[in-house]
Formats: sequence, C-alpha cells, structure tokens
Amino acid sequence: MKKKLLLTLATLFLFTIKVEAASICSYKEQTEINQLAANVKATYEVVQDTVQFEDMNSTMDVFNISLFNVTEKIYVVIKNNINNEEKIITSNDATEGVASFKWDYAEAVTNFTIQVYTTERTSCPNERYKTIYLTTPRYNEFYDRETCQELTDFYLCQKFVTFSEISEEKFFKQLESYRNGDVNDSGEDIKDKDDNSTTDKVFNFIDDYKWYFVGGTIVVLVVIIIIFKLKGRKQRDLGL
Repeated sequence: MKKKLLLTLATLFLFTIKVEAASICSYKEQTEINQLAANVKATYEVVQDTVQFEDMNSTMDVFNISLFNVTEKIYVVIKNNINNEEKIITSNDATEGVASFKWDYAEAVTNFTIQVYTTERTSCPNERYKTIYLTTPRYNEFYDRETCQELTDFYLCQKFVTFSEISEEKFFKQLESYRNGDVNDSGEDIKDKDDNSTTDKVFNFIDDYKWYFVGGTIVVLVVIIIIFKLKGRKQRDLGL
C-alpha cells in the first residue's frame, strides 16, 4: 500500500515538473514577448455616438478606447474602477492589430487597468507581461454655463475634465480670479504679478526719460572735467 502511494506521488510530482517545464518560455521567446508587450499602447478619443429612441435618434459624446499592436501571442484583460466588468480582447477582436471599444460613462473619472498576457501560441501561456493605466475624464457640469462661452481656455470651462467636483461658490470665485489676472489658464496663482508690474513701471520710466538721464550724465562729466582742469592750472600757477 505504501509502495503504491509513493509511486502515485512520484508520478504526480514528475508530471507536475514536466508540465511546468513545458510552460516556461526560452530566453529568446521571452525577449520576443517582451517586445510585443512593449508595443501595446492604449489611447482614447471623444467621438459622437448615435443613440436610437422610439421616435428619434440622438447623438452623445462617448470615449472610443483603442488598443494597438494586439497580436496572436498576446491578449489583453481590461478592468475599471466603476463597475466589476472585465473585458478580454484578443487578436480576433483586432483589425490590423487595433482593437477598439466604446465607454459611455462620463459622470465620473474612470481609471482603466489594462494587463497584457501571453496566449496559447506561446510556450508560457497566461503569463502577465505588462500593465497599462488609462484614465478617461468626466463631463464638466459648468461647461454649458454662459459665462464659460467667453472663457474657453480656462480649465474650469473645459468640456471634459479630470479634477474633482467643486462647489458653485468656488467656481465663480476662480472665474473672478481668472478675469482679474490672478490665476492662469490652469488655475495656478500668478505669484509675481505685483512684482512684475512694479518692474515694468520702473523700466517704462527709464525708457520714457532716458534722454534726460543721458543729458544729465554728460553735464556731470563736463563739470568734473572742468574742475580737474581748473585744479591742475591752479597747481601749476602755484608751482606745485
């Protein structure tokens, strides 16, 4: 009985070693897979999508997420922080290496985790070789405000944003600061505003009265020369 048990365990052990050995990629293949994984890129763009209703069609902004360089030797697993959905994309989903899907959730910033795995076409399938992070913005509730139509460069007036939601009070306060020139397009304080203003005034004053400064300098130099000449003549007359 013990001999049979030992034989069974030994067989399982050898079988496990054999399977594990078969699932290990060679150094050359690992190098190839690393290069394939490195080539995988993820981007998004905002596109118009048509939504069908019973009596009409409407359009809405959605995010078109694209994955580039998806080949037969790799597949991609995509997760996000909004729901529990897991999306798997293989080369069968790609056209000339590019696979795309639409994401229509714009109520909050979405963080995607994109993991690149090896397929059965390799000697080491289901091994993770790369992780990509992609973030899509949220729709800005202040974008449609009339006041924003005049301030299209200001960060609080962009259609899609990644900053956290802010109150109405802070929104109008920031707009006022932007109009007054206290912050730039990104909402950053312009700290040297007063210093630059003072410096500009000094340089403008010098530029406006530069010829007076030049004339005054010449007069001073002439007076100094005359004084030295008179002093030298007096010393000669005294025999000094």
